[in-house]
Amino acid sequence: MNLGALMDEIAARAALAPELSGKTYAGPVGTVVPPAGIVPFPQGIKYNQTYARGRDAVDGWLVVVVGRPPEPQTRDLATLYTDGAGPSSMVTLFDQPGWVAADHVDIIECDFDAWQVGGIDYLAIIFTWRAIGPGNG
Repeated sequence: MNLGALMDEIAARAALAPELSGKTYAGPVGTVVPPAGIVPFPQGIKYNQTYARGRDAVDGWLVVVVGRPPEPQTRDLATLYTDGAGPSSMVTLFDQPGWVAADHVDIIECDFDAWQVGGIDYLAIIFTWRAIGPGNG
């Protein structure tokens, strides 16, 4: 799998959520205007998951910065992305067919935490994803 192409495709998939359209980034950024999606470098790559370079796995994150914690709309935005269904649900968007950089990418879980961008703390939803794809590039 090509890591750059995979990160680009994950950012593009997240941008299908109407509120994130045009506001997703495949890599670190210096500033954001929430809501925004960020695909940081992955946790790691596991090679040779099947024999003869058959499949590789990449584990990583999609960070959706939803806003400042005390703002009332922050909770409502978080609900849109973490819902199991709907046009902004990350699970629904990632479950759709048509992945190119990988055979499939699944959302495994999400956590909530503070995420600092440009010196500002935001409430973030940290989605953990796993991509499985060809090991031969």
